[in-house]
Amino acid sequence: MASVTQVPADLFGDKMPSLDSIKNIAIAANSSEINKINLEKLAQENIKNTLPAGIAMAILGKNDQAVKLLTKAKDSLENSTSSQLPIKMPATLTRPSKTSTSQQRTRQTR
Repeated sequence: MASVTQVPADLFGDKMPSLDSIKNIAIAANSSEINKINLEKLAQENIKNTLPAGIAMAILGKNDQAVKLLTKAKDSLENSTSSQLPIKMPATLTRPSKTSTSQQRTRQTR
């Protein structure tokens, strides 16, 4: 079993790890309580490095902290020029209108 004290060094290094490496970090971190504690400690020590610290918090399930850090990250979508591109949600992901919801409720009660 890989120790989280060995694996996350890649997370906080000069170069961001691949998604596969991040997955391995998550597996190692969640394999024991001491690994979770060590990863959180590393994240707190590197809190100014917001992208990897945010990833670490997401791995640990600390989603509120992760969102705050990832939003501040210089590589976040909100801070990049690509955020200026129009993004349309697929129709399957849009919220139904109130009339269609009430119509569905009426159909269910009949």
